[in-house]
Amino acid sequence: LKIDVFHQLTAYTLIFYRDSKKFDNLISLLRRIDSHDDLMHRIQVAIGDSGLISTTQLNKLITFFSTDLDKVELAKMAYGYVNETQSYAQIINKTFVSDQTKIHLNQYIQRH
Repeated sequence: LKIDVFHQLTAYTLIFYRDSKKFDNLISLLRRIDSHDDLMHRIQVAIGDSGLISTTQLNKLITFFSTDLDKVELAKMAYGYVNETQSYAQIINKTFVSDQTKIHLNQYIQRH
């Protein structure tokens, strides 16, 4: 089953930014992955393969993780792929509760 999911994921990662149905299919496939490390890897690959991601899509992907550490890792990785960098602060304010985390990410954004 896992091999099949990975093959399907590859097909759905290409240009999902412009195709919401492909993104929805990607979300469905990601829900079938049990391993935290596999999930993080596949999400990062999907973002990289797509080349572009909306803040709304990134918010949905971030919800797959429960810890701020994982969310921060994904938020940092995805920053260069977000098409609406001016609204990236919305992701930070909606997703993170800790003021320390918000400050850390805002500093990261200012440096990049």
